[in-house]
Amino acid sequence: MKVGFVRVIAWLCLIATILTALLACSDNSNSSTVNVADTTTFAEETDDGLYHDDVPTVNYDGYVFRVYSRDDVWFNGNITVEAQTGEVINDAIFIRNAKVCDRFNIQITETVHTDTELARATVLANEDAYDMINARCTAALSMAVEGLLFTVEDLPYVDLSKPYWDQKLTDDVNLGPNKYFAVGDLNLTFYDYTSVLLFNKQLVEDNSIENPYQIVYENRWTFDKLKELAMGITTDLNGDLKLDQNDLYGIIGTPNFVGYTLTLAAGVKSINKDENNYPVYELDTDERFIEVFNKVFEIMWDSNTWFRTTITDQISPTFISMFKNNQALFFSTNFFNVPSLRDMDTEFGILPFPKYNEKQEKYITRISFFDMFTVPITVSDLNRTSAIIEVLNCESGNIVIPAYYDISLKTKYARDNDSAGMLDLIMEYRVVDLGDTIWVGEIRDGWLAAMYQNNNRNIASTAKKYTKLMTKTIEKVVTSLEDNMMKRR
Repeated sequence: MKVGFVRVIAWLCLIATILTALLACSDNSNSSTVNVADTTTFAEETDDGLYHDDVPTVNYDGYVFRVYSRDDVWFNGNITVEAQTGEVINDAIFIRNAKVCDRFNIQITETVHTDTELARATVLANEDAYDMINARCTAALSMAVEGLLFTVEDLPYVDLSKPYWDQKLTDDVNLGPNKYFAVGDLNLTFYDYTSVLLFNKQLVEDNSIENPYQIVYENRWTFDKLKELAMGITTDLNGDLKLDQNDLYGIIGTPNFVGYTLTLAAGVKSINKDENNYPVYELDTDERFIEVFNKVFEIMWDSNTWFRTTITDQISPTFISMFKNNQALFFSTNFFNVPSLRDMDTEFGILPFPKYNEKQEKYITRISFFDMFTVPITVSDLNRTSAIIEVLNCESGNIVIPAYYDISLKTKYARDNDSAGMLDLIMEYRVVDLGDTIWVGEIRDGWLAAMYQNNNRNIASTAKKYTKLMTKTIEKVVTSLEDNMMKRR
């Protein structure tokens, strides 16, 4: 799911082609609708730098494709927008939907609620209420375990070999051989929750720090280098002999964002997979994880580099204010938070999280949470549903992702040409840890985040306390998924 200059040009040309087909959206209580009544036949696209699906174009006679999504201030979760506003991403979503609606002669409606429970209740009641449910990762697993979802294999037109699907992340979020979930360009949460490390250019200049971009280019951007640079910055600005939010730090960010993102950046996870893609909990004996875990504590706790905070809100105004006020060299955050710095006077840059050491081949980027599409078993026409989902993902890759990534992040918020290159490195190899997402309540927020926050380094003994619980939890989930598949055969 990469994008580049050719795709941007193709995106701009596509927008010019589609604009004549756009109609205004209407809003009805908690649902929004995109309706293109006068269908226009688009010219067949050739070798134009765009993605192409293999879905036949069918006239669905005004069918209303019903989407359910969560409402949350932490990500771009909506599939529909009310109207064009001049904002790049908003308008790209509007244009994408117009093109898909025009192609199939459909409408798209979206019901938005605070969580997934309302949609789940309709499936339990055997009510055909939604064609697609965008579910929080934890809820998605629960519905799969309950047998409430079709698998991706049940969707005849979903082709995971296409470039607008991410096969690696799809493997990461699934358990075992069957795929209930697929990661595609339709869902922006996998972009919004992508971790980045921002740096303050003024502090780099004022402290005669070498260019961080050059460090990355020369493959010297490692844990030790981050620690070295951050150590030289922390200062008691007001001279009150204590370090608090009024002072200057090498690194700011929540405990679980700084600590967990660094840990995953070294290539270890709290939940691993076996040769059959089944999850395995072995934290108490995972020597590599324990080694990395202790190294992270050296950076966070042993050198006064990190703002030692109990804040857990990753978009906390405290961090935004401190970074804007030049009180941090590095800011651990995610893509979604970058636009909040648009009015920052000081220039900033974007970096991948560092490698564990120079022997590590790739920069590894954490996706800290996500919502993703699921198809409930109450759907009556899988051909129609899968066709629309496939084309939505294809046109998201053509229209929305270039807007989000190339045009918005690379030019509107990122303030230099080097940042664009860093974004490519960030997106090159992203990972999902099931203990950080699907089992976030049991592992990351259950006990691991508190260890980062409280300087508790007893990882082996602490992890061992949860071995029986996690083993049973995993076994129960795996057994349920396997039983569901046996019932369907």
